[in-house]
Amino acid sequence: MYKLQYIRLGFANNSSSTHSIVILNKSTSDNFEDGDDYGWQKFLLVSKEEKAKYFASQTNYVFGPSIGNASNVISGNYFGTEAGSKIDHQSIFALPELRNGEKAFDFFKDIGCRIINDNRIGIYGGNDNSDEDLTYKELNIPFRHLYDGWLARKEKDETWILFNVITGTKIRLAVDLLKNTTNRKSDTPELVDVKITDNCISNCTFCYQNSSPNGKHANLNDIENIAIALDKLNVFEVVLGGGEPTNHPDFIKIIKLFRKYNIVPSFTTRNISWFNDLKFCKKIRDNIGSVALSCTSLEDLKRYESALENLGKSEVYLKTTYQFIVGLPGLNIKEILLYMINNKIYRNISLVGYKQTGRAVLPGEEINVEELSNLMRFNWSYINVDTAFLKSYPSFVQQKTCETKEGLNSIYIDAVTKTVRESSYTGVPWIVDFDKEDLAKRINDIFEKI
Repeated sequence: MYKLQYIRLGFANNSSSTHSIVILNKSTSDNFEDGDDYGWQKFLLVSKEEKAKYFASQTNYVFGPSIGNASNVISGNYFGTEAGSKIDHQSIFALPELRNGEKAFDFFKDIGCRIINDNRIGIYGGNDNSDEDLTYKELNIPFRHLYDGWLARKEKDETWILFNVITGTKIRLAVDLLKNTTNRKSDTPELVDVKITDNCISNCTFCYQNSSPNGKHANLNDIENIAIALDKLNVFEVVLGGGEPTNHPDFIKIIKLFRKYNIVPSFTTRNISWFNDLKFCKKIRDNIGSVALSCTSLEDLKRYESALENLGKSEVYLKTTYQFIVGLPGLNIKEILLYMINNKIYRNISLVGYKQTGRAVLPGEEINVEELSNLMRFNWSYINVDTAFLKSYPSFVQQKTCETKEGLNSIYIDAVTKTVRESSYTGVPWIVDFDKEDLAKRINDIFEKI
């Protein structure tokens, strides 16, 4: 057994200060090792007074460039004091935005006041020039200017939900920063799974949607009405599905529609014929969050890799994830992952559970989850899992970090049959008129009842 003393993610391009919001592990007092500013020197702020001065100082740097000395009024109103000292440029906060484009001022105030008034939480300062022993657990609060693209949404119980439109990272913060928010239902959906077509030429024997070459496409007007409704509900992202979503004749219009209404679309596909159309690829790249390539064999993987390499990193290459249906009969996931490791293919990975509905009549195959976990220790940037996978393999991750109940934060809309339900494979369908002006309310009423 080893004690983790220090960790840094990524390479150092220059030296910088490192400020962290930390959980205090013992009773202690304010400490400045060298001077009283918030720069490179080590410091620890634990008293209300010193933490308030720190946030007041951040206020000057965050708001000062746009409102000048009026930032002192904000710091006085928010934190009851004026600035304590200067903040090193590498540690200045950046505010997330609301979905309407305004800065999330209340987020800054709520989190700042909570940190100031909670004697369990401190502010730890230092720099990245030495391998110091960081004895405090860091809270993951996306304040650092290093991260761009954060959107924020405040819930009725004052919980904050933050979503990064660039990376897809999502963070939920309770009013009590140390409170576990797992299994908490959102006020409105955060993510919506939207089926835009039932058309697919692959005829996969394991298709849980039972899609076919004769499947119908959803009406574009219905999809726009859905996008408008989801915008009203402050939805962050949609996953476009099918069938084969790229078969929809208005696919590009659809992803642009959701972007128009400030919602990030992603999708899963087995079709890569569009890789040959660079203009089509660019339109996809510029409008989606990510694209998952459904991989059911080693041959699939090799075919995708060859196509991606030919496409080049200037298009959708960097937004691509490999998706594996864990438990799919005949899928040798160990063989595929070993091939990826041996060939240094470290693309993002998505593990989804085998859903035995539709044409997926064969029982799923059991896998060695411990063996899978060991393979996952290699250098993959992101490993995503869905609730169906977690229900089958609950030991894969710590359950306290994940939610396995469907319908807590998401909902499924079938734009082809005009129905809404809990998920794409569970729940009773509710028939919905997409032309109604109260579509947003209707969708959320169903979400609340699930």
